[in-house]
Amino acid sequence: MNVDPSDADGGWRPFDEPVTVTFGTGTSGPPLALRWRGSLWRVVGESLHWSTWRALPVEPRHPEDHAPTRGLRADFWRFRAQSNPVSPVLHFEVRRAGSGWRLVRLGATFDLPTPDPADTAVRASGGVAAGCASAVPAGGVGGQD
Repeated sequence: MNVDPSDADGGWRPFDEPVTVTFGTGTSGPPLALRWRGSLWRVVGESLHWSTWRALPVEPRHPEDHAPTRGLRADFWRFRAQSNPVSPVLHFEVRRAGSGWRLVRLGATFDLPTPDPADTAVRASGGVAAGCASAVPAGGVGGQD
């Protein structure tokens, strides 16, 4: 993955994992930090925000009725973050999922290791996986918006 993450075709790895995003002033400000896999990632640099809206058909109540639509809005943020001042910078893309957030894509300007099934078992059991930064201390940044 030695491709610039702004290149949508080659620089990003798809994900679908829950994350906790902390914002500066409620939800109107840019993200300050992200908690992912037991690590706290602090946002560095500028953040990009956008929304999408789609009209989805809804089943009509009666067969003779026209199919109504329901609006579905999705909010996204893209930013760079690092777990400590000397760690590599990763590029995160997150999407609002109900009242929480999900990591949808992860980008890096270096090769990311392939996940090891043993590491997944460590995370599932509540431990900190190899290669991840230290766990977030109690009372650290990371509340939901």
